[in-house]
Amino acid sequence: AATGGFVHPGILVTKPQLDFVKAKIAAGEAPWAGAFAAAKSGKYGSLGYKPKPRAVVECGSYSMPDNGCTDEKNDVVAAYTQALLFYFTGDEAYAKKSIEIMDAWSAVLTDHTNSNAPLQSAWCASVFPRAGELIRATYGKWPEVARFSKMLRNVYLPEVIKGSTSNG
Repeated sequence: AATGGFVHPGILVTKPQLDFVKAKIAAGEAPWAGAFAAAKSGKYGSLGYKPKPRAVVECGSYSMPDNGCTDEKNDVVAAYTQALLFYFTGDEAYAKKSIEIMDAWSAVLTDHTNSNAPLQSAWCASVFPRAGELIRATYGKWPEVARFSKMLRNVYLPEVIKGSTSNG
């Protein structure tokens, strides 16, 4: 039965699901604790992670050329990883790092170009909103959230809506 609408967080994972995983991590249970440790110690979970935003991401077939494609995908994964680490640890440094990454991109990104632009946009648009939603719903201290939302609507959405005739 419907309970009155969408509840945040809720893109792919809900608060009860996140709380379940958080409890498993706290209890040291496998596979959750191991996955958490790997995320925390990996490059995407590093508090020293540095985003590499650019105004125009150009992605050709087979990522040739790759002018920001790999950097953008890495940054999107890092933003979501940092948001999850914040939720699971409560350490504000992770929320701030996630926001830093999202703000870096929303400050400069204007377009995706070349044949893989729709695919690149779809890959990133499937993860960036998860990070943004989790931070917005659980941390809340994000002055540039409107700019990030505008980037999602004005840069990613037009590419995703148009789709692609060459790679689905």
